Amino acid sequence: MKIMTLKGSMAAAAVAAAGLTAGCETTPLEAPAQVEAPIVYGNDDRRDVYEAPSTLWRDRAIQSTVAIIPNSRIDTSNPNNVTLVNALLRDNVASGAQLCEGERFRDQLAVGSCSGTLIGPDLVLTAGHCFDSANDCRNNYRFVFNYRMTSASQRATITSDDVFTCAELLVSRDDGSIPLGSDHQDYAIVRLDRAATPRHTPAPVQATRSAVALGQQLTMIGFPTGIPAKIDTGGRVTRNRQTELDYFSASVDAFAGNSGSGVYDSTGRVVGILVRGAQDYRLDSARGCYVVNTVAEPSQGSNAEGVNYAANAVIALCATNPTAGGNLCRTLQRVCGNGICETGETAADCPEDCDRDWECDEEYYADGEFCDCDCGTWDPDCDFDLPVTGCDELGFSPDAICDRNGYCTELGCGDTYCTRDESPLSCPADCGDPMEAPEGWLCKVDWYGAGDGCDCDCGIYDPDCDDLTNDVYGCNEGQICGTSGQCVNPNVCGNSRCEAGETQQSCPQDCGQPDTPAPVEPIDNDDEESLFGCTATAATPGVGLGLGAALLAALALIRVRRRRTA
Repeated sequence: MKIMTLKGSMAAAAVAAAGLTAGCETTPLEAPAQVEAPIVYGNDDRRDVYEAPSTLWRDRAIQSTVAIIPNSRIDTSNPNNVTLVNALLRDNVASGAQLCEGERFRDQLAVGSCSGTLIGPDLVLTAGHCFDSANDCRNNYRFVFNYRMTSASQRATITSDDVFTCAELLVSRDDGSIPLGSDHQDYAIVRLDRAATPRHTPAPVQATRSAVALGQQLTMIGFPTGIPAKIDTGGRVTRNRQTELDYFSASVDAFAGNSGSGVYDSTGRVVGILVRGAQDYRLDSARGCYVVNTVAEPSQGSNAEGVNYAANAVIALCATNPTAGGNLCRTLQRVCGNGICETGETAADCPEDCDRDWECDEEYYADGEFCDCDCGTWDPDCDFDLPVTGCDELGFSPDAICDRNGYCTELGCGDTYCTRDESPLSCPADCGDPMEAPEGWLCKVDWYGAGDGCDCDCGIYDPDCDDLTNDVYGCNEGQICGTSGQCVNPNVCGNSRCEAGETQQSCPQDCGQPDTPAPVEPIDNDDEESLFGCTATAATPGVGLGLGAALLAALALIRVRRRRTA
């Protein structure tokens, strides 16, 4: 894994010079100290993005994962084809020897120093030790999306739209020089020079402190030893430090360059930041080259790779700069008095946070012309489809919207609105977590209740089929999905769908049995007056009157009594 004391620099940096593919001067890569210690636990579970085991992890890798690359290793002179230092992994694992023949990924580029995860339109979560200072962040690194393989021999093209710089190091903490103990933290959140959305999508993040479960399965996405993005789905929690909640240990296959990698739970939510581990390669003395250090899977209770709880970084940001945190801070558990008018809070129950004064010109308030945003409080004009104003001068795109608290936000995943083109699978931050597929579900597990269409003939009914406007998959053209989860023909009584034109009376198989009318209790008239104004049939009790008829009879009785007493 990466070495914390090296500020996340590549553990396998080259001693030999490496030239830019665009023909720039050669740039030597720094060489780290050598430590022989395990890094791969059991099988090496790392996969390239094109081999992603599910669309969830593929999307997280492409949309939310960013490589942190030193300026000296990237050439942006051609905006349509950004090039990287021609430094291969085989030459960059150690000083004086190559990575052995047959080792995985040995012929891929190795230029990244750290990894990060997009968690807001312009916010990247990473490890604190990746930067020496705020100036180091701003002046020496680029944040690069799309650094990945599209096949065994081809990398994705990187353009200037994929390359960002560090505008501000919003929060950072690195306790790496302090012995491990209570409250040992390593995290950073960086504000990029511009929003990465909507081209890229923020990953949802666990924003409140809670312990991961021992044995819980984890997925990590990052850039091990600086090579193109890799997905590791084989990690598990070995220690959770549920009292301290500063970091936990996990058996993820992490290397130098993975510092800052997002560590996800099974729903695709970031729960941790990869921050600490041992050196990655050992010398094979017989062959005179290096191999990946592999050991058996650790048992529960054992130390493994160190993963900082992600919530600590979010809480630190929202405590010091909630405005920069935007929607990320507003999704925190409501705390009246924290200066944020959060979802569910109102001016009535939390005036400290929500009873804000209008800060723009008075004539703009509810003028019926514009949705005036970022004016201290909500403009009623924003309830209507009116142009949004006040966001462009804050650096937001022309597509920005005004959220429910009156703040500017980018339209896209993370804006608190679940739009038609979003789903729990593509944007759990807005649409909620994907559902777990129940036992008996026969299709891909990430299709169940994912909001991506009605998946039929999968053994069990897909909740997505409740929305009859969704596309239906798995059926012949023209068929629909019945509530049994099987494909059926439409407009046929008995297909388990109560469709337009069918009623309980005409098709009880699909629409349910009609309500059984309540029996009418006999009326004891021995001590009552005779009824006036009713026929004998209408006044006869116990003849199976429907509920509506019984009510009419009762109303008639009341009218008659009133007329007689008058």
